[in-house]
Amino acid sequence: MHFRAGGHDHNETDCRALLDFADWHLFGKEPEGEFNNPPFPE
Repeated sequence: MHFRAGGHDHNETDCRALLDFADWHLFGKEPEGEFNNPPFPE
């Protein structure tokens, strides 16, 4: 999952995260960010 600060809108950051995730799973490209950061760390 990808979490970012801000409201419930879809912006360029969200689109980049989605494309990064797709590239990672479909083409094996290493993502620029991480997708396992919990929104509320313990």
